[in-house]
Amino acid sequence: FRSEAGLTLLANGASPLVTDADGNTALHGAVLSGEPGVAAMLLDAAAPINALNKAGVSPLATACRAANWPLVKFLLEHGAKPAPADGEPALVAAAGIADDDAAGVKLLLKHRAAVNAVDARHRSALQAAAAEGHEQIARVLRAAGADVNLADEHGSTALMEAARAGACGVVQLLAEAQPDARHRDEHGRDALT
Repeated sequence: FRSEAGLTLLANGASPLVTDADGNTALHGAVLSGEPGVAAMLLDAAAPINALNKAGVSPLATACRAANWPLVKFLLEHGAKPAPADGEPALVAAAGIADDDAAGVKLLLKHRAAVNAVDARHRSALQAAAAEGHEQIARVLRAAGADVNLADEHGSTALMEAARAGACGVVQLLAEAQPDARHRDEHGRDALT
Protein backbone atom coordinates (compact mmCIF):
# COMPACT_ATOMS: atom_id res chain seq x y z
CA PHE A 1 0.00 0.00 0.00
CA ARG A 2 0.97 3.65 -0.38
CA SER A 3 2.23 6.02 2.32
CA GLU A 4 -1.01 7.99 2.51
CA ALA A 5 -3.09 4.84 2.90
CA GLY A 6 -0.70 3.45 5.51
CA LEU A 7 -0.80 6.66 7.52
CA THR A 8 -4.61 6.72 7.41
CA LEU A 9 -4.86 3.07 8.45
CA LEU A 10 -2.42 3.48 11.32
CA ALA A 11 -4.17 6.69 12.47
CA ASN A 12 -7.46 4.77 12.57
CA GLY A 13 -6.15 1.97 14.75
CA ALA A 14 -4.75 -0.57 12.28
CA SER A 15 -2.19 -2.77 14.02
CA PRO A 16 1.30 -3.21 12.53
CA LEU A 17 1.42 -6.55 14.39
CA VAL A 18 -1.23 -8.35 12.31
CA THR A 19 0.03 -11.08 9.97
CA ASP A 20 -1.39 -12.73 6.87
CA ALA A 21 -1.81 -16.48 6.38
CA ASP A 22 1.91 -16.83 5.57
CA GLY A 23 2.95 -14.92 8.68
CA ASN A 24 3.96 -11.79 6.78
CA THR A 25 3.59 -8.54 8.70
CA ALA A 26 2.75 -5.15 7.23
CA LEU A 27 6.50 -4.45 7.30
CA HIS A 28 7.13 -7.49 5.08
CA GLY A 29 4.52 -6.04 2.70
CA ALA A 30 6.08 -2.58 2.73
CA VAL A 31 9.47 -4.11 1.96
CA LEU A 32 8.04 -6.22 -0.87
CA SER A 33 6.43 -3.15 -2.41
CA GLY A 34 9.67 -1.18 -2.02
CA GLU A 35 8.02 1.51 0.10
CA PRO A 36 10.60 2.99 2.50
CA GLY A 37 8.13 5.67 3.64
CA VAL A 38 5.61 3.05 4.69
CA ALA A 39 8.37 1.01 6.36
CA ALA A 40 9.38 4.08 8.38
CA MET A 41 5.76 4.72 9.45
CA LEU A 42 5.34 1.10 10.48
CA LEU A 43 8.52 1.18 12.55
CA ASP A 44 7.30 4.39 14.21
CA ALA A 45 4.09 2.48 15.04
CA ALA A 46 6.17 -0.27 16.75
CA ALA A 47 6.13 -2.82 13.92
CA PRO A 48 8.49 -5.66 14.85
CA ILE A 49 11.56 -5.14 12.67
CA ASN A 50 12.83 -8.71 13.10
CA ALA A 51 9.48 -10.51 12.71
CA LEU A 52 9.77 -13.83 10.90
CA ASN A 53 7.10 -15.16 8.59
CA LYS A 54 6.21 -18.87 8.57
CA ALA A 55 9.13 -19.57 6.22
CA GLY A 56 11.57 -17.92 8.67
CA VAL A 57 12.11 -14.85 6.48
CA SER A 58 12.49 -11.42 8.08
CA PRO A 59 11.74 -8.08 6.43
CA LEU A 60 15.52 -7.60 6.05
CA ALA A 61 15.94 -10.93 4.24
CA THR A 62 12.92 -10.02 2.09
CA ALA A 63 14.62 -6.76 1.10
CA CYS A 64 17.83 -8.68 0.34
CA ARG A 65 15.98 -11.16 -1.87
CA ALA A 66 14.60 -8.16 -3.79
CA ALA A 67 18.10 -6.60 -3.99
CA ASN A 68 16.65 -3.36 -2.58
CA TRP A 69 19.91 -2.13 -1.03
CA PRO A 70 18.64 1.32 0.10
CA LEU A 71 15.84 -0.40 2.03
CA VAL A 72 18.32 -2.96 3.41
CA LYS A 73 20.48 -0.08 4.65
CA PHE A 74 17.44 1.61 6.21
CA LEU A 75 16.41 -1.56 8.05
CA LEU A 76 19.95 -2.23 9.29
CA GLU A 77 20.24 1.35 10.55
CA HIS A 78 16.96 0.87 12.43
CA GLY A 79 18.07 -2.28 14.24
CA ALA A 80 17.30 -5.18 11.91
CA LYS A 81 19.38 -8.22 12.80
CA PRO A 82 21.33 -9.75 9.88
CA ALA A 83 20.73 -13.25 11.30
CA PRO A 84 17.67 -13.41 13.57
CA ALA A 85 17.32 -16.55 15.69
CA ASP A 86 15.60 -19.30 13.67
CA GLY A 87 15.50 -17.05 10.61
CA GLU A 88 17.16 -16.98 7.21
CA PRO A 89 20.43 -15.04 7.43
CA ALA A 90 20.14 -11.92 5.29
CA LEU A 91 23.63 -12.61 3.91
CA VAL A 92 22.46 -15.93 2.41
CA ALA A 93 19.50 -14.12 0.82
CA ALA A 94 21.74 -11.35 -0.57
CA ALA A 95 24.27 -13.82 -2.01
CA GLY A 96 21.65 -15.82 -3.90
CA ILE A 97 20.02 -12.97 -5.84
CA ALA A 98 19.61 -13.06 -9.61
CA ASP A 99 22.53 -10.72 -10.44
CA ASP A 100 26.18 -10.85 -9.37
CA ASP A 101 25.78 -7.60 -7.39
CA ALA A 102 28.01 -7.57 -4.31
CA ALA A 103 26.67 -4.26 -2.94
CA GLY A 104 24.22 -5.92 -0.55
CA VAL A 105 26.77 -8.44 0.69
CA LYS A 106 29.25 -5.63 1.36
CA LEU A 107 26.59 -3.63 3.20
CA LEU A 108 25.62 -6.59 5.40
CA LEU A 109 29.26 -7.42 6.18
CA LYS A 110 29.83 -3.76 7.11
CA HIS A 111 26.97 -4.18 9.60
CA ARG A 112 28.69 -7.25 11.08
CA ALA A 113 26.71 -10.02 9.41
CA ALA A 114 28.32 -13.37 10.24
CA VAL A 115 30.04 -14.49 7.04
CA ASN A 116 29.55 -18.19 7.79
CA ALA A 117 25.93 -18.03 9.02
CA VAL A 118 23.77 -20.79 7.57
CA ASP A 119 20.07 -21.10 6.79
CA ALA A 120 17.70 -23.89 7.82
CA ARG A 121 19.22 -26.14 5.13
CA HIS A 122 22.72 -25.34 6.45
CA ARG A 123 23.55 -23.37 3.28
CA SER A 124 26.00 -20.50 3.65
CA ALA A 125 26.16 -17.30 1.64
CA LEU A 126 29.23 -18.65 -0.20
CA GLN A 127 27.29 -21.76 -1.23
CA ALA A 128 24.38 -19.60 -2.43
CA ALA A 129 26.72 -17.38 -4.47
CA ALA A 130 28.56 -20.39 -5.92
CA ALA A 131 25.29 -22.08 -6.95
CA GLU A 132 24.30 -18.92 -8.83
CA GLY A 133 27.76 -18.52 -10.40
CA HIS A 134 28.29 -15.13 -8.70
CA GLU A 135 32.04 -14.57 -8.87
CA GLN A 136 32.05 -11.01 -7.48
CA ILE A 137 29.88 -11.95 -4.50
CA ALA A 138 32.00 -15.05 -3.85
CA ARG A 139 35.15 -12.90 -4.00
CA VAL A 140 33.78 -10.49 -1.37
CA LEU A 141 32.71 -13.38 0.86
CA ARG A 142 36.10 -15.09 0.57
CA ALA A 143 37.88 -11.81 1.40
CA ALA A 144 35.71 -11.64 4.54
CA GLY A 145 36.78 -15.15 5.56
CA ALA A 146 33.97 -17.36 4.26
CA ASP A 147 34.75 -21.03 4.89
CA VAL A 148 35.05 -22.94 1.60
CA ASN A 149 34.59 -26.30 3.31
CA LEU A 150 31.17 -25.72 4.90
CA ALA A 151 28.69 -28.36 3.73
CA ASP A 152 24.90 -28.07 3.61
CA GLU A 153 22.42 -30.66 4.87
CA HIS A 154 23.07 -32.79 1.77
CA GLY A 155 26.85 -32.58 2.10
CA SER A 156 27.34 -30.14 -0.79
CA THR A 157 30.10 -27.54 -0.53
CA ALA A 158 30.57 -24.24 -2.36
CA LEU A 159 33.09 -25.88 -4.71
CA MET A 160 30.56 -28.58 -5.60
CA GLU A 161 27.86 -25.95 -6.20
CA ALA A 162 30.12 -23.86 -8.43
CA ALA A 163 31.23 -26.91 -10.44
CA ARG A 164 27.62 -28.05 -10.93
CA ALA A 165 26.68 -24.52 -12.06
CA GLY A 166 29.54 -24.48 -14.57
CA ALA A 167 30.88 -21.33 -12.89
CA CYS A 168 34.54 -21.61 -13.88
CA GLY A 169 35.52 -18.27 -12.32
CA VAL A 170 34.00 -19.25 -8.98
CA VAL A 171 35.62 -22.71 -9.13
CA GLN A 172 39.01 -21.07 -9.73
CA LEU A 173 38.44 -18.56 -6.90
CA LEU A 174 37.48 -21.33 -4.48
CA ALA A 175 40.34 -23.59 -5.62
CA GLU A 176 42.79 -20.87 -4.54
CA ALA A 177 41.63 -21.50 -0.96
CA GLN A 178 42.54 -25.20 -1.35
CA PRO A 179 39.19 -26.71 -0.34
CA ASP A 180 38.81 -30.42 0.24
CA ALA A 181 38.14 -31.46 -3.36
CA ARG A 182 37.73 -35.10 -2.26
CA HIS A 183 34.69 -34.27 -0.08
CA ARG A 184 31.60 -36.24 -1.08
CA ASP A 185 27.94 -35.37 -0.60
CA GLU A 186 25.24 -37.75 0.67
CA HIS A 187 24.99 -39.30 -2.81
CA GLY A 188 28.72 -40.05 -2.98
CA ARG A 189 29.41 -37.26 -5.51
CA ASP A 190 32.42 -34.97 -5.32
CA ALA A 191 33.07 -31.69 -7.16
CA LEU A 192 33.85 -33.57 -10.38
CA THR A 193 30.82 -35.84 -10.40
